[in-house]
Amino acid sequence: MISNLLFIRLCELQSLNDSIISIYDALGRHADEEGEKICSERLDKRKKIKAELDETISKVRNGNKIWSINMTYYLLCFTLRASRALEEHFYKKSWNRLLKYELKNLNLYYAALYTADAPKYIIDILIEQKNRVENYVVNDL
Repeated sequence: MISNLLFIRLCELQSLNDSIISIYDALGRHADEEGEKICSERLDKRKKIKAELDETISKVRNGNKIWSINMTYYLLCFTLRASRALEEHFYKKSWNRLLKYELKNLNLYYAALYTADAPKYIIDILIEQKNRVENYVVNDL
């Protein structure tokens, strides 16, 4: 059983990853050839991360068999996605906003990795994902 804090951080990662996918998709449609290639590559990486996060959260939810964690999941996801949708509605999708989200995403990875009592399989998944993201974000800075 994982801590509620780690579960919340996984949900935050999932929500922010969805927003990043949305921004890459929008920027890729309006970019030049080089920008479109970059967006396409990163979109593929982000979609793979999305699938891994979805699978991990699903395992955690199914493993806990606690009604409250399922209810917490749905409420938390709704709240996080609604707040991101509002933010995306009022702010223009730009490379600067994308970089801000990528850096915030890395901070969430570090916060999740340093959560006490996190199971090894979750830590391994998060480290691999963080490294994939960090490799291209560092190059952008």
